[in-house]
Amino acid sequence: MLITIQRTPVAPFTLMNAALLNRFDRSFENDHERTSVVEYALGGRIVHRSAEVRLKEWPTFLETAIGRTGGGLWPTDTEPGSRTSRQQRALAHLQLGGARFANTQAMCSQFKVDIANGLHAFGSSVVRAGTTKDSYKAALYLASASRGAGDTVYSATGEVSGTNYTAGGVAVTTGTAPTLDGTTMIFTPSASIVYTTVTLATAFDAMLLYNDTSATKLAVAVFTFGSQTVTAGTFTLTMPANAAATALVRIA
Repeated sequence: MLITIQRTPVAPFTLMNAALLNRFDRSFENDHERTSVVEYALGGRIVHRSAEVRLKEWPTFLETAIGRTGGGLWPTDTEPGSRTSRQQRALAHLQLGGARFANTQAMCSQFKVDIANGLHAFGSSVVRAGTTKDSYKAALYLASASRGAGDTVYSATGEVSGTNYTAGGVAVTTGTAPTLDGTTMIFTPSASIVYTTVTLATAFDAMLLYNDTSATKLAVAVFTFGSQTVTAGTFTLTMPANAAATALVRIA
């Protein structure tokens, strides 16, 4: 078996038959990892050192991205580009007892889902009657209405009116619970929002998604689209893919 060696700290890397070298194996283990180290010596000098680290609690976001690494530093089939960098990092790795992961300041991703499920209340909250999910509706608004980020509750002001359209809009199907795509909370209604056989003669271009269970009909979001009119037809809002870049409701 040929292995990569370095005869002196400034010598180039070369290949040598491992059978001509003295091999030393050692290992250590703690609560986080199990590390095996293999060293090859030539004439009393260590000319090759490699380490295999097996983490006992592998971070889920790295499972498919990294897998096993040579010495916890480089992919096993990749040769480092800088000899000095390799030596310094390998030494630090062995002295510290294996791989370490830095702390990262961030909002916990699950918190975003928990917000959508009503599990946090930093301020005054409400007493819920049970643990069942709330019901939601979608109301349509005229192009001349002033719906937007400032809305806090459903309002009939500026809402469309016409044949077969009921004030307050239609029920939204929420068969899919909020979830995460990466670190983004996503929620999309599980069916298209449909207004059946309506006549809406005045142009409209917005939909308000709101909580129909709450006493005050709390607003969720306003969505806009190209200006429309409908005459004795069915108006359908087709839902996007439920993913980080496209879901109807997202908290990134």
